[in-house]
Amino acid sequence: VMDKAFEGAVQKLQNTKDNPQPDPEAAKQEGEMAKIQAKGRADQQLRQADLQADMQTIQAQNQAKLSEIAATHQSRMTEIITDFQVGCFT
Repeated sequence: VMDKAFEGAVQKLQNTKDNPQPDPEAAKQEGEMAKIQAKGRADQQLRQADLQADMQTIQAQNQAKLSEIAATHQSRMTEIITDFQVGCFT
């Protein structure tokens, strides 16, 4: 009888080790951590999207400024060449 009881206790311990009972407090804490991590990921994605939009805006502004500078330069070069040609051939 003692051996059966001992075997039963050993089996119960083995089962508990193999299949631990969920700890409600630990599960609650894991759930909270998962929520915090998910919010952190969402916040990070929003910040990344904002940064990307800012970068695209800056790139567009830079491109517009470069185009303006190139157009001004081209216009000025045309004036200089025209003045030079007029000066040479008149």
